[in-house]
Amino acid sequence: MRWLETKDTSPITRNKLKWRHLTPNRALREAIEFEEKRRQRLLEKRQSQKSAMYHEPNRFHDMKHGSVIEKVINKCLSEMKINARLDSWGIAFVPMNKLKQKLNMLMVIEALPSRDIFRLCTHVDAVINNTLSTIESDCNRVLRDLIQCGKHGSLTLKKVNNSMRFCFEGKAREITTTQNFRDILFMFVEVAFRMKRKLEAIASYDE
Repeated sequence: MRWLETKDTSPITRNKLKWRHLTPNRALREAIEFEEKRRQRLLEKRQSQKSAMYHEPNRFHDMKHGSVIEKVINKCLSEMKINARLDSWGIAFVPMNKLKQKLNMLMVIEALPSRDIFRLCTHVDAVINNTLSTIESDCNRVLRDLIQCGKHGSLTLKKVNNSMRFCFEGKAREITTTQNFRDILFMFVEVAFRMKRKLEAIASYDE
């Protein structure tokens, strides 16, 4: 803030800024608040899950595999030089501009040790107020299904407060190599990028 009061350049790159005023990133704030609440719920359930795994063989197997996917995800992030790791709750926050330039969104990676699933989630700061019956012909099938039905395969899209929550969910046991996870990451980022542009265009049109 102090820097912008006296200078018209970026404090990081030193390039001249097109504008100096700051705008709130509501999608980022809601994504962080959403995950903080999720963490709290996970913390409350952790003790019961820990005791249950010793009495349920399948649950114990999932817990064991949870450590495998954790190592794969953390190794993949390290290889990509992304400064983020899964924490003790199995959650990591990754700025998506590390994977695609100009995509200023936050991705949440979730790999719960007690469940054989992992998720990638992000929030788009654009809301579709009305269900769309038709979409432009240039919209591909994946985006069309997501916007019209809220689902396409393992991808889902739903309204959460003042933004749209976009997620991918997969089986943890299917992630055995860093390349597996890297391919899913880039697929998710690319769809999220196109989704963001399409939702913003629709929201702008509705206005």
